[in-house]
Amino acid sequence: MWKQQVLHRIIPNNRKISALLRQNRHLLKKPELDAVDKFFLHQEGFEFNHLSGGKNKDVPLFPRELTKLFGEK
Repeated sequence: MWKQQVLHRIIPNNRKISALLRQNRHLLKKPELDAVDKFFLHQEGFEFNHLSGGKNKDVPLFPRELTKLFGEK
């Protein structure tokens, strides 16, 4: 079930989020940009780990700072 969610929901949603963040970088402040850059690293590594057949144990986790940017508390 997890693999299906990763392939059909999480990866496509991460790509949409990345595209929106790239389009709107000019609206963000320095700390927000730092969180966004961490998300890009996470997103790329997450995809690598799930699509390539390889595993990189050094892929960063989802940056908690990003939840503030999206309005979660």
